[in-house]
Amino acid sequence: MLFKRFLLHDPYNPVSFFELGRASLLKLLLFYGLLIAVLKQLLHSANRRIFWLFLAVAAPVFAFALFWYGGGMERYLPLYPVFFLAVGCALTDDRAPAFLKWLATVVLLVGVFSNFSATRATPWERNSGTYKSA
Repeated sequence: MLFKRFLLHDPYNPVSFFELGRASLLKLLLFYGLLIAVLKQLLHSANRRIFWLFLAVAAPVFAFALFWYGGGMERYLPLYPVFFLAVGCALTDDRAPAFLKWLATVVLLVGVFSNFSATRATPWERNSGTYKSA
């Protein structure tokens, strides 16, 4: 939604280039950087079977996403178990580079801190001490 507001120059809810980068581009670059580093680590380690398993699971998921309603986030749920298995195998490898561990930590922390605003109570609910249900 931020990209649409930015590209269409929404006068009622303007989005600057800095906000766009801070909100989404940074997270995308971090995630795909981690994905590439994990897959490279798996390809050059003894865990090549996990690499091929990830590709076997990802191929139909991405094919459906490209050719049939790719906007639904639930479409990517089958990737989660294999993705976390791949990340775990890449991080626990004896030859895993230090930057991979730091990158995984940064991706995790950015995900946690960026979701604080979505899960916090609004200011008037915090001040009154009550939480209103919708």
